[in-house]
Amino acid sequence: MPALSMCRFSKGLFAAGAALAALLWLVGGAAAHALLLKSQPEAGATLVQSPLRVIAWFSQELDTSLSTLHVVNGDGQQVDNGDGGVDLNDPDHASLVVTLPMALPDGLYTVQWTATSAEDGDTTSGQFSFVVGQVTPAHNSPQTIWTGWLVSALTIIGAGLLLVVIFMAWERTRTSRAS
Repeated sequence: MPALSMCRFSKGLFAAGAALAALLWLVGGAAAHALLLKSQPEAGATLVQSPLRVIAWFSQELDTSLSTLHVVNGDGQQVDNGDGGVDLNDPDHASLVVTLPMALPDGLYTVQWTATSAEDGDTTSGQFSFVVGQVTPAHNSPQTIWTGWLVSALTIIGAGLLLVVIFMAWERTRTSRAS
């Protein structure tokens, strides 16, 4: 390969490597957060009777001393038994659990959570609601809904940029070989 072509190839390879590093940084940063995967009761659920506990599952292991789970009523008063935290019966320590009194009155309840990653200490928080009895439910927290979409969108954008950079580097080397 002539020196000029090798130089262009090296620049293209460097650009592709930089794009890959940026993609890994974006995805790695997003993946470092403990994201809410599901809950019981589910967000927005309408229940005939009061649940005995609320469980929230997350995408990674949680810090047992910093992660919390609370349930409040429509007036913002805490109604759980005050024992919310990482479920120590979960071998992955990736869920939060809180117990509730035997029978909550009919109404709207909001679950508030704070999840601190055991991997790197990053903290996320959010909330979701459920209804006991016949009450119109409130909408879920926008953070709970869009966080997963944001991670997916950033991953797709990063992958697209990486493909563009790789194609440009390949095109440059192909063009320089033809000259």
